[in-house]
Amino acid sequence: MCRPLACPAPSKVTARISASPTRSPDRQALAKYASQNIPAAVEQANLNAASSLAPGRKIERLSSTATEVRGYPAIAQEMRFVGGKEPVYMSKVTMFVKSALVDIASYSPSRETARRNRDLFVGAMQVEDIPLPR
Repeated sequence: MCRPLACPAPSKVTARISASPTRSPDRQALAKYASQNIPAAVEQANLNAASSLAPGRKIERLSSTATEVRGYPAIAQEMRFVGGKEPVYMSKVTMFVKSALVDIASYSPSRETARRNRDLFVGAMQVEDIPLPR
């Protein structure tokens, strides 16, 4: 998040770390997930929102692609949430970092700020892969 007066728009960044389903995902499977599963999930979320108590809210998928971030296989996606006071942009990357699955998502009314904050957090991330004792 930005300190007061440090960002051109209010922003929020979330990070989630969980166990990775695989240390080395298949690149074609990631590409298929980005091009088919993410759009289908957005469509389903919009159908659910249309029948909810807060109609008028909508998610627009701007992009979703398989990529590499800091040398790790990843899925990058950008969304725009509309229906509130102003649109909110989400810039998210899901990285397969050794034995961890790392999600970093940045939210802002400015698409550029959302991207910049996501990239700053990804760049500051330090990886230490320590095997768990058995």
